[in-house]
Amino acid sequence: NTNRHFNGHGCLSADRKTLLTTETDYEKKRGMIGIRDLSTLKQIGEYESYGLDPHDLQLMPDGKTLVVANGGIETHPDFERRKLNIETMQPSLVYLDLQTGKKLAEYHLPDHYLSIRHLTVSAQGDVAVALQYEGDLYRTQPSSLVAWQAAGAELQLLKISPAEVSQLRGYLADIVYDPKQQLLVSATPRGHCVSIWSTATHSFVQALPLAEASGVSLGIETDSFLVSNSQGGL
Repeated sequence: NTNRHFNGHGCLSADRKTLLTTETDYEKKRGMIGIRDLSTLKQIGEYESYGLDPHDLQLMPDGKTLVVANGGIETHPDFERRKLNIETMQPSLVYLDLQTGKKLAEYHLPDHYLSIRHLTVSAQGDVAVALQYEGDLYRTQPSSLVAWQAAGAELQLLKISPAEVSQLRGYLADIVYDPKQQLLVSATPRGHCVSIWSTATHSFVQALPLAEASGVSLGIETDSFLVSNSQGGL
């Protein structure tokens, strides 16, 4: 579709026959979820994401619900990477019915400058969100950069002090959850570190230095994490 643009992430349906992708419809200024047959990659449908700039999306453990991170930022190919609506941006975390595309629930954070970009889902249906701050970092720091939504509960920011959050430079990327340790680990590329957060205490734990950390996943070894950097190193 000539009026669509991929926004970064995709996931598979429970039967692994369908690919779901985050996209933008520039003409109508709306976020979309593309639906494709995995064997041919032909588009077989699409849903609205009920927000601008959908970036990450994941299938919930029930196999029937999609959770979508709507970053809230308006861009357009004619303006390259310029952000066109920072003052009015409205990021959201949206849950959709995969059968119908109907919006089941929508959540917002108190600070509309916190762009909801990356997320991870636990086997129990908890959702963690890694945030990117679009306000002026020279004037004010974000109150947090991670939000946690225990299954069936509200979306809540995890606690972190201003001194601690400043070293993260307002920008988290990929995030993963270790349920055994109740830890969230997020790649923090601009802060050149990996930030670790506890869902048990609802707060920041520590930052481990690592240049341009970009992607993160659980490691095969117990209590380990695998982190990639922008140069392709692991």
